[in-house]
Amino acid sequence: MKNSVEFEGLVGKSVDIKTNTNKKKFGFLNLAQSTKNSQTGDFNTVWMNDIYLSEKMINKAKGFLAKGKRISIKGFYASRTKESKIVNYVIAVDIKEPLNVDGGQEVGPLEVISNDITSNDIAFFE
Repeated sequence: MKNSVEFEGLVGKSVDIKTNTNKKKFGFLNLAQSTKNSQTGDFNTVWMNDIYLSEKMINKAKGFLAKGKRISIKGFYASRTKESKIVNYVIAVDIKEPLNVDGGQEVGPLEVISNDITSNDIAFFE
């Protein structure tokens, strides 16, 4: 988790979390793309809406959800921009039982259940 950007946000926007074959409406998601300004040292955050999770990660999340637990998945994925600059994608997924797709409430600190999300589990598209 070192070299990561501190991430905070409101959870409450419902988006499609997708697999390769179908779409699943699955909880709440905040996704921020943070880039560091080399001149000022500041981080700029751009909100994004779409993310792919592997079936393995979705099933893992469902397993926790079935036990009535509130869970979160955090991960970091490095990618190169058109300018060949490295950017970090910070993912925070909060899933609550029961799901409230119209919610907008602020939640507390996220419980991390997986720190080993890799590019095999996450694929971004533009």
